[in-house]
Amino acid sequence: MNYKRQAKQLETFLEDEFKKKLPLAVLADKSIIYKRYTIRQNKQGLWALSLAGGDVIDQFRIKTTAILAAKFYDQTNFNRYNEIKSLDIQYWNNSVDASFFKYRCDHATD
Repeated sequence: MNYKRQAKQLETFLEDEFKKKLPLAVLADKSIIYKRYTIRQNKQGLWALSLAGGDVIDQFRIKTTAILAAKFYDQTNFNRYNEIKSLDIQYWNNSVDASFFKYRCDHATD
């Protein structure tokens, strides 16, 4: 998996969406509507992707990856959907590791 390509894809997707007619609607409770999908934060702090008024499809740790996943799920492009899900998991794991090592580095005594 090429992370630079994934990051570039995420950047270009967001730029294109904001330049064109924005298919995103932000509600008062900070949930997001993308076409027929709803993305809202649940009690655990994860972003749940679901059909509007339906069951939860999947959960993501990052809001942007949930929006991208909704796009690819709508297009039934499951290869790209799985790449986004994997990218979300790996980003979160790296973030947790980085915060753990930062804490250890700051509080370690020789």
